[in-house]
Amino acid sequence: MIKDAIFDNNVLGFHVEYIKTVEGNYDFNDKQLVEGIDIDKVMGSDERMTMIANHIVANHKSKTRNRQYTALFTVWSIPALMKYYDIFKSIDHDLNIFLKW
Repeated sequence: MIKDAIFDNNVLGFHVEYIKTVEGNYDFNDKQLVEGIDIDKVMGSDERMTMIANHIVANHKSKTRNRQYTALFTVWSIPALMKYYDIFKSIDHDLNIFLKW
C-alpha cells in the first residue's frame, strides 16, 4: 500500500485534497433514479475545470509550502489533460505547467 511505502521512505509523502465541485443530494427513496451519468460532460465542463484551475493557481504557494515543493495533478483522460493544459495557459500565472502521459 502507498501508506506503507511512505512510512518506509520508499516514496515521498503527499497530501490528497478533495474539493466538492458538484452540488446535489441523493434521495434513496426516489424511484426515478438516473441510470447513467455522462462523466465527461459533468466533470469536463468548462466552468468546473476553469474553477479548479483558478483554485490551483490561487492556492499553489500555500499548498506547496511557499513553492518549495512541486505539485502533481492527475485527471481521468488525455483529452481532459489537454483541456486543462489549455485552461492553465489562458490564466494569468507564473506556474510551470508540464504534461506527461
